[in-house]
Parts: sequence; structure tokens; C-alpha cells
Amino acid sequence: MQQGSYSITIFLLVIGLVIFRRMRSMNRPINNKGRRLLLPLFFLLPGFSLYAAPIQLADWQIGIAAGIGLLLSIPLIILSGYEVREDDQIYAKKSIAFIATFLVIVLLRAYFRRHLQGLDPKSIGILFYTLAVCYIVPWRIGCYMKFRKVYVEKAKIETSIS
Repeated sequence: MQQGSYSITIFLLVIGLVIFRRMRSMNRPINNKGRRLLLPLFFLLPGFSLYAAPIQLADWQIGIAAGIGLLLSIPLIILSGYEVREDDQIYAKKSIAFIATFLVIVLLRAYFRRHLQGLDPKSIGILFYTLAVCYIVPWRIGCYMKFRKVYVEKAKIETSIS
């Protein structure tokens, strides 16, 4: 198997897994005060070791990657939502638009990865890691804040009823 087709296969498997987990999470209640929404942030920590070695990138290149990442987080934050269902549990709202937006982001990343030229693989990895961190961190924090808002409203309703 060629290296390129192996990479594409892994890439597609990861995308499929993320979409599968997201679709499954729409059917499961969120417990533990929503702390698992922040768990992916800890999985990003090992990637910061990329910055330990000397970087061949200009600050403006990293800044552009960070800016694009922040822009990509906006639709994810807007389309992520939570609701209390009839079993009195909090669930992620079902949203096909979210899945479509996620796929567009993945396709944009794949497009830019193929068309970035003149950079070594480590520099490209750093740029895409920066991009990923800058859309995952605001998105997950935004999700947690939205969840907490629903959680607090649910708690207020429960205390006013009893």
C-alpha cells in the first residue's frame, strides 16, 4: 500500500469515528456536570511538544493559522446546543448542520494540506496543530458554557418545583 493511500485511509477513519461519536452523543445524556465536554482539551496537550524544537515559521504564519482556527470555531459554537428532554436529562441537540459544518472544516484542512508548498512536513504539522487547537479550544469551552447554562436553568426549574 502506498504511503498516500495509507494516510488517506487513517484520515477517513478518524473523520468517521468523530462523526460516529458525535451522532451517538446526541442520543446519550451528558452527565457529571458536563466535564467530559472539556476532556478533549487535555488530549491536545501532548501536541504542544511540537513547539519545543526550533520552529522554521514566521510569527505571522502561526498567527494566520490561529486566526483561521478561531474563525472555524464560530460555526461550531453556534451549531452546538443542548436541550432537556422528556426524561429530564440534558442531551446535545440533534443537528445535521453541525455534521455538515464539521465535514466542510475537514475538507478545507485537507485542501490546504495538499496545496501548501515550500514548507517542510514539521512546519505544516505545526500550522495544522495550531489551527486545530484554535478551533477546538473555543468550541469546547463554548459547548461547556452552553451546557452549563442549560444545566443551571434545569436546576432552577427543579428547585422551584420542589
